[in-house]
Amino acid sequence: MSGFVLWDAFFGGNATRITKALYGSFLVRDYGDAATAVAAYSPFDPETGNLSPTLLTTDGWRDVGLLSEQGVSFAPQFQTVDTMVWQSRQAQRTDVTQDAEECSIQCAEASPVVDALRENLPLQGLPAMGAIGYTVTKPKVPQMVYRQVLALGVDGSSGHNEYFGVLFPRSLMIKPDKVDWQAKTEILTPLTFGSYPDPYSGFSVRRFREGPAWRASGGTTTAPGTPVAVAVAGAKATLTFAPPTSPNGPFLYRANKIVAGVTTPVPPANVTVNSTSPSAVVLTVTGLTVGDASTFTVQATGANGSQSVPSTASNSITVLA
Repeated sequence: MSGFVLWDAFFGGNATRITKALYGSFLVRDYGDAATAVAAYSPFDPETGNLSPTLLTTDGWRDVGLLSEQGVSFAPQFQTVDTMVWQSRQAQRTDVTQDAEECSIQCAEASPVVDALRENLPLQGLPAMGAIGYTVTKPKVPQMVYRQVLALGVDGSSGHNEYFGVLFPRSLMIKPDKVDWQAKTEILTPLTFGSYPDPYSGFSVRRFREGPAWRASGGTTTAPGTPVAVAVAGAKATLTFAPPTSPNGPFLYRANKIVAGVTTPVPPANVTVNSTSPSAVVLTVTGLTVGDASTFTVQATGANGSQSVPSTASNSITVLA
C-alpha cells in the first residue's frame, strides 16, 4: 500500500521545547510612577542573553529569598459573559468582563523584605537583617503599596541556560494567606500579587524568554540566495536575492562588496532594505566607487543572533556615476 503518510510526519513535535523551571527567583521593588517605567526594560543582557548583572544593584530589585519547592504559580483571572436571546439556546456573542493575572509564592525565608510585603509596607528604609530590637508593625489603616514584581525561572545546564520571566509593572499584594508555626514543617509565608495596568509602561503583564539555550532553539541562520546585482546611477546598486530558509526570522541583512578579489564589508548606513517577501529581498547599496567592477555577497542575522555565512557572489557590475 502506498500514498499514505503516518501522523508523526505531520505532528512530530520538538522534545527540546519541553521546559521546566528548575530554579528561579522572585524579585520585587517599590513602584515609582514614571521613575520605574519599564516599557523598554529587559532583565537580560542583550549581548549574551544571560541575566543582567545590574538586577540587584542599579536596577533596584530585591530578592525575596528562598521559596517553597512549589515555586511560583500564575493564575489568569479571565471571565466572560454570554448574550442569550429567546429565539436560540446558543450564545449570540461573548464579551470579556475580567482579564487580569495573579501570581502566588510561599516564602520559605524569613526576612525584613518578606515582612514588609506581607504587611504592605514600603521596601525603602527597612531594618537590616539581624537588627537589634527588630519590629514590623501592621498599619492601623490598611495600606495599598504598589510594587513591581519580576518572576524568573531557569532551565537547562550552566552556560546553556534558558530563562523565562514574567513582569508585573504595577502590582499589589492582594492576598496574604495563613502562616503555620509548628515543629513538623517549615514556616511558609504565602503571598499573592495581582497585576494592574501601568500608565507609564503601557502594559499590565509582560513575558520574557531569553538565554543561550533559547537563542539556540531558533537554529542556525542559513545563507541567503545568490544576489542579482544591478548598477544604478549615482554610485549605487540593487541586490535581489532569496531570504534564508531557516525559521529564525525576521532577519537583518548586511552586504559585502568584492573588488579585484578583495572583500570589504559595506557600512550598515549604506545598506537599505527596499522590500522583503517570502520569496525575495531587495537591498540598495550606496557609496560605491564609480568605475569599479564589483560583485557582492549578502549575509543574514536571525532574530536569535545567529549570523549566516556569506552567500555566493553575485554577477559583476560596473559602478555608474
